[in-house]
Amino acid sequence: VVSNDDFGHVFGGYTPVAIQNRDKPYGNSQCFVFSLHPSFRIFQVREGKSEQSVLVRTSEQEGFAFGGTGAEHNLGAALSLDTDLREGSSVKCGAYGNPSTIAGAERFSIRTVEVWALLRPSATIEDSAGLLGRFT
Repeated sequence: VVSNDDFGHVFGGYTPVAIQNRDKPYGNSQCFVFSLHPSFRIFQVREGKSEQSVLVRTSEQEGFAFGGTGAEHNLGAALSLDTDLREGSSVKCGAYGNPSTIAGAERFSIRTVEVWALLRPSATIEDSAGLLGRFT
């Protein structure tokens, strides 16, 4: 997930686990959050943190978040995007160890969001064409 805010900052998060609408948090130690502009920084899952640290959380009611402590206002989320992808927040997060926001401010308006999925190459060109057809 890559986003930029109304302050011109570019930031996001990565999870090797497919993004899902789940009641419970998910993810693993390969998840991380990052800032690309104005400075490049990566914050990986801190040692000893696990799925119980709410590495990734997705729900129709709360939106999408990396880190955090629960439902109310995404407290402690390194990156949280609301359900309509118009607003977000970013604060210091114990799971990722970012010392402060990775965005331009703790609360921000989202200008753009990109969600990328990295997939294994298909066995044949025909398989690839079928996959691309679902997204065009």
